[in-house]
Amino acid sequence: MRHPANLLTGVFHVVAMAAAIIPAAIFPAEAADGAPPAIVLSPVVPTAPVGETQQAFDTFSWQAFVALNWPALGNGQPDTSTTIGQPGAPSQGVWETWKESIEVFKSDGTPPTPWDAPRRDLPAACQGVAPAGTKVLTHAAKKPDVLFSSTQPFASGPLIDQNGAYARFEIAMNQSMFQYIDTNQLYNTQGQQAFSASGGRVSFACAAAGASGAMMVKASWKILGAGDDPERFHATQALVWTQASTNPPVAESCVLQNTGLVGLHIATKLDNRPQWVWSTFEQVDNVPDKGQSQDQVSMNASHSFYGKACANCTDVNQPPPRPSNPSKPGMPTQIMRVTPIDAATSAINASWQGALAGVGATSPWRYYELIGTQWPTEASPNCQSVSPVDPLGTPTPQFLANATLESYIQGKTPNVSSSCVECHRNATGTDGKFSDYTYMLSMAKPLKTPP
Repeated sequence: MRHPANLLTGVFHVVAMAAAIIPAAIFPAEAADGAPPAIVLSPVVPTAPVGETQQAFDTFSWQAFVALNWPALGNGQPDTSTTIGQPGAPSQGVWETWKESIEVFKSDGTPPTPWDAPRRDLPAACQGVAPAGTKVLTHAAKKPDVLFSSTQPFASGPLIDQNGAYARFEIAMNQSMFQYIDTNQLYNTQGQQAFSASGGRVSFACAAAGASGAMMVKASWKILGAGDDPERFHATQALVWTQASTNPPVAESCVLQNTGLVGLHIATKLDNRPQWVWSTFEQVDNVPDKGQSQDQVSMNASHSFYGKACANCTDVNQPPPRPSNPSKPGMPTQIMRVTPIDAATSAINASWQGALAGVGATSPWRYYELIGTQWPTEASPNCQSVSPVDPLGTPTPQFLANATLESYIQGKTPNVSSSCVECHRNATGTDGKFSDYTYMLSMAKPLKTPP
């Protein structure tokens, strides 16, 4: 059993709302004395924070996390007859029924299937291995040919757990974002070039009262194995696909595995935040804080990505040696959190963890924590344009990293360490044009013409 989450005891106001999208005003405001608002567990996707403070944006992040992990009916719709973490509820969360990047940006450049169409374009090795609808962890990238199913951003290296298993990653988008890409034919290079040539400028929809705007998520998963307690993870059966490679020689494979969610980025485009709002969560057993004594580290049971007595592991926060071969056990990575979670954010985490624990003794969601929320402190009157004087919007905190998604670029070094807004302001499509803070458009491939 891994160490228990630090849960705040007390009485929590827990409400399950019955609509998927309703005005953000249903969420309680901060108290006059600055105390956090009452906890509301709801399938409603929030469209705005209830204040202009870090606490308000952290609360917004938790509201989004709950709504996106709410049990789903399919096609991005929540099951409002149940509650997140309730025994017997559907295991797939809302975001897990969104379109994955690999479904939209196909290798042959052909149009994606409609939003409500089931996934059909499985890798050859995965076909017939598991029932239709099984999660497939395949290629997922911020940039094409840079991040595949087992590597992190900018070729920094894979993440390998204490069992030697490679973590896997995926990227998904909501219906608003998908429809914009589909309508404007941005799913292949020819479509992007034509869009730019006609004067088009990529501008995804912003959230407004009563309607969600563009949202995207990036998730990290670990294969559950020895020493892992599945009850502490949002767990699901997934087809884990390994791409064929020549260096090292690796044959294509697809294996059904029990996987657990260990990290989740949520990016939301809000009405007055053209730089988007960036929320990042982790499973509580992932890593210890850097700077802790060995005695402090030893007080906890084993972490997923750090071993307190590991003789054959990498140096702390250093990627494993290359070449990588995810088809066989690798050298475990030693990851520590460089910047501890802020004390105020930890207090908010305890409140939400307590509310989620109150739903049911078997709910795994109590074992997740918000690492932080990066948001532009300079609001914009137009969500589709940034200030030429302050294009980043003065984001706070300046740096933010998920230990499973930016393992090797943590820290506080400008232009080097992880900053969501600063990194994504450089995002372009295949035509070299700004792509509205998402690297997904750079995954597009040319439309192949018949011979």
